[in-house]
Amino acid sequence: MAKIYLANCTQQHLKHCYRLRESNKLSMAEIDSGRQVLVGDNWTDSQVEGFIEHLEKCGFRRANETSRKLPEFAGLLYNVSKPVAEDQIYQGNEALVEHQEYRSASEATKSALAFDTANRAPKDKRKRLAKITEITVEQDIPPRQKATGNEVKMHLTIAEDGHADNRTAKLPI
Repeated sequence: MAKIYLANCTQQHLKHCYRLRESNKLSMAEIDSGRQVLVGDNWTDSQVEGFIEHLEKCGFRRANETSRKLPEFAGLLYNVSKPVAEDQIYQGNEALVEHQEYRSASEATKSALAFDTANRAPKDKRKRLAKITEITVEQDIPPRQKATGNEVKMHLTIAEDGHADNRTAKLPI
């Protein structure tokens, strides 16, 4: 009989709903931010296998994958038979934050390129009306909080020939 531990590496409370193959009963696991819960105590191997397939469809990753790069990570980990280690939860959170920063920088870049494309001559789409298009993204600091030095500040310039100069963009790789 296997046990499954689910860990939440995000900053949000998670309510994960699931249904086992053999039964029609709906179950829910509540996982607080930075915590883990035990599910599947006394499940059969086929139930565990089906549940793991369900977890992977929902974005959960195996806890031992945190030592590698996690592209498109949702911040949810699982482990079979033993609890998820604390450092794996921290590594998962770091991977999640890195992915979120990369995604926000790429979305800002796409927005700048879309604005540049929209700002073309109506009759001849190859002719640019502006010589340079610039976009600046700065992270706001909430009231009563101090700057940490890790705030997002990105400046992107699209030159006359259509090339992007994003040397100041914070793109975690």
